Amino acid sequence: LNGSTAMTATNRGWVDDVGTNNFGGAKGNYLVGTCGSSDSCFGNDRHTNNYFAFDIDGISGITSAVLNLYQPAVGENGGADGGFLSQSSSLLYTLFDVSGNPLTDSGLGIFGDLASGVSYGSFVVDSSSNGTIVSIALNAAAVSAINGGSDTFFIGGTISPVPEPATYGMLLAGLGM
Repeated sequence: LNGSTAMTATNRGWVDDVGTNNFGGAKGNYLVGTCGSSDSCFGNDRHTNNYFAFDIDGISGITSAVLNLYQPAVGENGGADGGFLSQSSSLLYTLFDVSGNPLTDSGLGIFGDLASGVSYGSFVVDSSSNGTIVSIALNAAAVSAINGGSDTFFIGGTISPVPEPATYGMLLAGLGM
């Protein structure tokens, strides 16, 4: 926060597309995207959205914030899992506000909540960031939410395909659907 104060998430985890919440805890994994049957998902091809919770009690006067996430290297944990694994060369990781409570909620409502609402920032993820800290600058909406919050600040995240440059052109021209 403000370029100098570091806060550690008090809780982090994921919710999958059938509503299962791993209730990860302070050191839980924060898998996002589709965990395929060839990965460490025990045969389940499930799409997951992730979340982070921060204790912001007594925090005020924030002018900037960055979310730092570790992206493990492939095989780092002794297997073929971890890091950026995708048939796409890159994916867009987008952060959102969370209106529910991922620390207590499960189900499709919280799964959708983690991937919609007010955008707090985004980052293009690819294999070049495996084994590194990925830093995502949070936008003015996130900073305002931190300053206006009282106890716990939640961030939800999801992965989507990176739009092709031509898509941006169509959207700018008003031709996107």
